[in-house]
Amino acid sequence: MAENQTSVKRRSAREWQDLVSKLAESGEDLARFCRRQGIHPPTLRWWRWRLRGATRGPASPPRPAPAAAEPIQVQFTELRVPEAASRSVIANGFELRWPDGLTLSIPSPFDEVALRRLLVVLEVGGC
Repeated sequence: MAENQTSVKRRSAREWQDLVSKLAESGEDLARFCRRQGIHPPTLRWWRWRLRGATRGPASPPRPAPAAAEPIQVQFTELRVPEAASRSVIANGFELRWPDGLTLSIPSPFDEVALRRLLVVLEVGGC
């Protein structure tokens, strides 16, 4: 009984690297190159992706830091709220004061998520 099987050639990573290089040098689009070489296009696409990561790192170069960027110094301050003050905060809101004079008044009630985002922006911005 004759079977109609297609022979699939197994290639090493080095052979795939050679094919990926030939594709780049040929200037052909991937589909045409694969037809000419008898390769399944998604397989070559996967190997191109795989080999990029193995040899060159990320596909896109990392973004450089801004020229004036300095390391961010993070400092934590312990906050203790007296019992009497906590009742006042619930009714009236509260203020955050930075050593440089920046004051942020937070009303009650407030959106916790929005406040967290604002604090991140202030800290990253050097406030």
